[in-house]
Parts: sequence; C-alpha cells; structure tokens
Amino acid sequence: MAQQRLHLRYCNSAIPRVRRFLAVCAVVVQYGRTSRFRSRKSRFDSGLPKEARIDFFRQPGFVWWMDNATRLTIFNAQVANGRALKGAIRQIRRAVNDGLRKGNDAQASVHTKVFAQTFCSWAEANFSKVLHTPHGFTLTEIAEVKRVWSAQSLADAWIKAVDLGLKKVPAQRSGFVPNARQSILRHIKTYVSDPALLRNKVAHGQWEVALNRHNTAVNADLTAAMVALDIVQIDRWHGGHEMLAAIVESLIESPERTFARDYWPQLAALEGFAQRSALWTLAAKREALRRKVPANGA
Repeated sequence: MAQQRLHLRYCNSAIPRVRRFLAVCAVVVQYGRTSRFRSRKSRFDSGLPKEARIDFFRQPGFVWWMDNATRLTIFNAQVANGRALKGAIRQIRRAVNDGLRKGNDAQASVHTKVFAQTFCSWAEANFSKVLHTPHGFTLTEIAEVKRVWSAQSLADAWIKAVDLGLKKVPAQRSGFVPNARQSILRHIKTYVSDPALLRNKVAHGQWEVALNRHNTAVNADLTAAMVALDIVQIDRWHGGHEMLAAIVESLIESPERTFARDYWPQLAALEGFAQRSALWTLAAKREALRRKVPANGA
C-alpha cells in the first residue's frame, strides 16, 4: 500500500510538469512558424548591406531562408541557367527553321511547342536573376516579391517588383511614375502574362485544344491562340522580354539614376520593336528561309 501511495503521489506531481513542458513546446513551435529571425549586423561586416537572414514561408511549418551570400549564389546560378537555356533556344530555333525550310510542318509544329516551353523556362530564370541582382532589392523586398510569385503568378511578381522599384524613383514630374507604371505593366501583359498562359497549356499536354482552368470545358480563345502559335510569335516574345527585363533591371539596381536617365530611350526601343515585329509573318519567314542557303545543314 505504501508503495502504491508513493507511486500515485509521484504521478500526481509529474502531471503538471508534463503539461507545462507540452505548453512550452507548443509556444516554441508556433513561434517558429510565424516569426522571422534576424541576427544583428556585426560592426566588422562590409560589402553589401546585410539583413542577416530573411525567412520565406510557402507552407505552414516549412521555412526557406536567405542571406546576402545565398542571394549572390542564386544570382550566379540563374545567370548560368539563363546562358544554358539561351543555347537551347538557339538549337530549337534551328530545328524549327529547318522544318519550315523543308516544308515539314509536323517537325516545325512539334519544335515550336518545345520552343514555347523553353522560352518560358528562360523567362523565369531571367526574372529570378534580375530579382536577385546584387546591390538591388533588399532581402525583405525580395521576400515580398517571392511571396507574390508563390501565391499568385509570375506576372504578378513582375508587377510587385515594378511597384517596389517605382517607390524609390524621385518624383521628376507629377505624372512620370504612374505613366511609367502603366507602360511597363502593358508590356508585362504582352511579354510575360500571355506567353505564360500558353506555356501552362502546353506543359499540361493541351497542345491542340486548350481547356479552362478547372478542365471542365474547352477554352476557345486559348485554343485559337494555340493553333496560331508559331516561331514568329515566340521570337516577338523573346525580343520584347529581353528589352522589358533591361528596363526593370535598371529600375531595381538604380532607380534614382540609371532608370530615370535611361527609361525613355529604353521604352522607345521597346515600342519600336513592338511595331516592327507586329509586321512579321510566318509566310514571309518561310519564304526567306527557302531562299537562304542552309549553313552546316541547319
């Protein structure tokens, strides 16, 4: 009996301690899910301004973090990825051109779909490179853009990056910033949003007939766009995207000087390209390729 009473007394005294321990664990887990940890900057640090660590949350309970060293690593990785994808684009373009020159429409069509996917892969890598460019956005701003990218779309991430950059542009004239935003967003729709829509359909196996978002009906507009997709359209996207990315990159890196100085010439070049490329046609390209002597069998 004495042993049983001793055991019962020990259990009764242990239960509150266990409850307190579990309560503390719950608080620690909740804090780790919802808060950001930042270490202080050392007075011996040099180089890029440091927010020592920024946590990125995509799903509850999972944390991705980044510091300036990681940002530079990602930037260099995306430079390498972009270079590799540009090489792939050159090879795929040659295959499409070869099919057009020989009148092999099946070859041209298949490689055009691959071209569209590869272009969109390059576009994502290129935007990530621009976003992580050194001496550009702070780590906090990069985190904001990535949250939008994760929760919404690539085009929305572009818009968020533009809005963050334009906040730092000095007010030259009352209408400069809103006019610049309107122009840039118009080109984001043309060179980011529209290609991404078709790329998603191609990636999900909808090569000929596009379905709606929930795969419950045919999307007639996207189906027509898919049928009309050709190398000329993708070349328009590619050229315009590079010019648009140059504008946004100058906005991120130097909103007060380079962007304010170069915006109008860069925008004029982009507008001029849009007007010239609107006159391009697949028939004209096919005829030009047939007249051209193939180099190295390409």
